[in-house]
Amino acid sequence: MLIDWLLAYAVSLGFAAGDPWATLGIFAASTFILQASLGTTIGHRLLGIGMRTADGRPPGLARAAVRTLALCAALPAVITDAHGRGLHERWSGTYVVRLGH
Repeated sequence: MLIDWLLAYAVSLGFAAGDPWATLGIFAASTFILQASLGTTIGHRLLGIGMRTADGRPPGLARAAVRTLALCAALPAVITDAHGRGLHERWSGTYVVRLGH
């Protein structure tokens, strides 16, 4: 999440003087689009991980929307269960997986 936020901030610096709302909007848009289409964000890709549903597919539009909204609230991402799964993952029905293995 930090990598994706820093990338959004860099874009925001270039186009909106680092405005925090612009940064949040860029973060939300890029996170939603990449999760829904590829099942990974730039930060996740750099770390070799992605998101999948229980049947192994990328999240799709609805699950990516739930996950993105929860991530933008930040709190669900830091509240985890005994298996290390954040609330944003439980709410969206997604799992973090290693890519390419």
